[in-house]
Amino acid sequence: MSRRTLAVSLTLAFVFACGEGTSPGPIDARVPDAGRDGGIADSGASRDAGPPRDAGAPPCDGAPGTFREQTLVVGGETRYFWLHVPSTYDCAAPSALLMDFHGTAENVPEEAYRTPELELIADRENFIVVRPRSRSSNGVYRWDQNPGDLDRNVAFADALLDDLRARYNIDPARTYASGFSSGTNMIAQLFERADRFRGYGFVGGGHWTMPAVPPLAEDAFRVYAVTGYRDYLIGSVPPMFDTLRTAGLGDSQIYFAEADSGHELYAWHFDAIWAWLDRGERPTDEALAAGWTEVDNVGSSLIDLEAQGGVFLATSASGAVYRGDGVLWETASTLASVPLTGVCLGADGTAFAVGAQTILASSDSGATWSMRPPAPEFGGQWFGAAYLNDVACPRAGAVLAAGYWSAVTGDGMTWSARPMHYPGTSFPAQLAAVHVNTASTAVAAGYFYFARAEGDGDFVPLANPGVDWLNDVASVGTSWWAVGEGGVVLHSNDDARTFVLQPTPIVEDLYAVHFFDDAVGMAVGQFGAAILTTNGGASWTDVRPGRVGFFGGVRWLNGRTAIVVGERGEILRFDGED
Repeated sequence: MSRRTLAVSLTLAFVFACGEGTSPGPIDARVPDAGRDGGIADSGASRDAGPPRDAGAPPCDGAPGTFREQTLVVGGETRYFWLHVPSTYDCAAPSALLMDFHGTAENVPEEAYRTPELELIADRENFIVVRPRSRSSNGVYRWDQNPGDLDRNVAFADALLDDLRARYNIDPARTYASGFSSGTNMIAQLFERADRFRGYGFVGGGHWTMPAVPPLAEDAFRVYAVTGYRDYLIGSVPPMFDTLRTAGLGDSQIYFAEADSGHELYAWHFDAIWAWLDRGERPTDEALAAGWTEVDNVGSSLIDLEAQGGVFLATSASGAVYRGDGVLWETASTLASVPLTGVCLGADGTAFAVGAQTILASSDSGATWSMRPPAPEFGGQWFGAAYLNDVACPRAGAVLAAGYWSAVTGDGMTWSARPMHYPGTSFPAQLAAVHVNTASTAVAAGYFYFARAEGDGDFVPLANPGVDWLNDVASVGTSWWAVGEGGVVLHSNDDARTFVLQPTPIVEDLYAVHFFDDAVGMAVGQFGAAILTTNGGASWTDVRPGRVGFFGGVRWLNGRTAIVVGERGEILRFDGED
C-alpha cells in the first residue's frame, strides 16, 4: 500500500478547497512506495494535443505498460499524466478506460493514492487507467487550486481522452471517470461530457463548484458515490445528487454506497466503482445467519450506539436520535439536520450527541434533547466552529468531543481546548473517536493519530499502529481495544500505555467495538463485518450476519446478547452460545 508522508500531509493541513457553498476541502498527500519501478516505460515524450485520428482501423500505436510523468501540450501548457495499460491489452478489441482524478497532494500527485492497488485492479478487470495531474501553486496540486483551473482541467481531460483514443482502441461505451477528494469536484465538471464519459465514481466528496449540467436522459450514465459519515465532505454529496436528479438522471442510475469512515481512499473503492459503472453490479443481502435476528428498523442509517443502565441511544444519518431498551425503540429527537456520528451517555443520565458542528444534549438519559451552540475552534479557523465526530461523557455534566482539527471539553455550553497534536508538531489531529474509562483515562484515535491522557492531563501520542485510520476505542476497567481499517484490532492490558495487534479473520474496515467484560467482545464495520471474541481478543471469529451494508455501532445487552445497528436503519440482535 502506498504510504503518505505524514510531514507532507501536515504541511497541507491548512489548505482548503474553495468554491461556493464548500466545506473545507480534503488535504492528503501520499508518495509511491520507495524503489517501485512500476513497469516504467516511456518517461516524458511530449505530444501536442490534436484532433483524434480518422475513424477506420483501430489505432495500434499504443503499447502495454506503465508510463509515468507523461506529457501533453494543451492550450500551450505542458500537462502531465500517469498511464497504465494491462499486458493483456489487444488493439484488435476495444478496451475500457478509467480516467481517475487524484486528491490534493504534493510532488507527483497522480501517483499519490493507492497506485499499486489500482494497477492490480486494472490488470484483473482488463481496463486502461489514466491519471491526469492537476495544476498547482506553492507546491500544492489540486483541481481548483487556481482561478480558472476547473475550465482548464476540463479542456485537459478532453485532450487527454482524444490523445489516448488516437493511440489505443478505446471503447466509447465503456469510458469512465472517477475522483477522490478534490478530484470529485473535478469530475462533477464533466457531467456535461455525458457523450464521452458513461459513468462517474465519487470517493470522499461530491461537488462544491456547481457544474454545467445539460438536460440528461434518464439513463445517461451511472454514478457511484461513497463518502463516509465521518468524512467532513459528506455534506457535498446530497447537493450533487440533487443536481443530477434535476437534470433528469434516474435514481436507478445512482448508487450511494454508505460508510462510517473518515476521509480516505481505499482499494475496495475502485473494485466497487468498476463493478457498478461497468457492469451495474452492487452487492445484495443474504438471509440472516444463525444467531442473528432483526428486532427493528428505524429507516435511517444508524451511525453510533451507546448504552447505559439498560437504556440504548442510537444516532442516525438523518440527524435523529433513537432511544430504546435494545428491542423496542422510539424517536427521541429530530432536532439535528446533519448525520450524528457520536453519542455518549453518562451514569448520571447526561447524554450528548454530535455531528459536524451540531451538538445535542440531554439530562434525562436521552428521553428529551435540546440543541446547544456550536463549540468554538481553538487554534485555527477551518469550519467556523468545531467539526466533531465523536463524544465521551467522562463524568457528571462533562463532555469531551473531538473531530477534524478540533478537540474540546466542557459542559455543553462553555468550552475550552483539549489539544491533540501530531507528534513533534503544532498541527491538530484529525480524530474519529474518543473514549474515557472508569479510571478517567482517555484515548483518542483517528487519522495517523493515537494518544492517551490521564484525567485532564495532556494527550501523549502512542506508537503508530501502522494504519491510516483508527475508528473506535473501548475499554473494560484498564483493558482497552481499538479498531480500524483493514480489520485491525489493537489491545492494551496496561490502561492504554501500550497496545499490541490482535489477529483477526477479516480485512473489512472496522467502525465500532464493545466488550461486555474483559473476555466477551464484538467489533463491527463495513460490508456487514462482525467478529466475536470470548477470550479478550486472543482469537476472533467471523460471525457476520449476511448484510452488505455497514454496521456503525455495537453494545452488549448481556454477556450473551449484543445489539448491532447500521445501514438502512436496521437493528439486529446477536445471541451467542450459553
